[in-house]
Amino acid sequence: MSTSSWDEMKRVREEEYFLKEDKEKLRKLREHYGSVENVRKNVRESLAAFQKGFSPVTGAPVFKVTIDGMDVIDCPEESLITLSYEGLLNLLMAVRTDNTLLHHWEEFLKIEEPIGQK
Repeated sequence: MSTSSWDEMKRVREEEYFLKEDKEKLRKLREHYGSVENVRKNVRESLAAFQKGFSPVTGAPVFKVTIDGMDVIDCPEESLITLSYEGLLNLLMAVRTDNTLLHHWEEFLKIEEPIGQK
């Protein structure tokens, strides 16, 4: 084999190798895109089924209440309350300086024994 035909064969094999690599990458991208589309579809379906005022987990009713100026989402059936990170941080900072704020939370949570007392 001459050097030029050897070089030509080498170039052809390299091109075949890179074409094969590109096809594999394209296949993986299509798989990934398909899985992303499935997630989007599931999210769209979940959002379409979601009703405001009901838990997205169980469908139980939720209620918005305000305690010491903080909005709290309460779901009694799930024994779950939700407040924002900022709200929790503000509550913890406020309790450090004024323990009387705990009384409002004790009333809301219907705690028989005051928090911090045993």
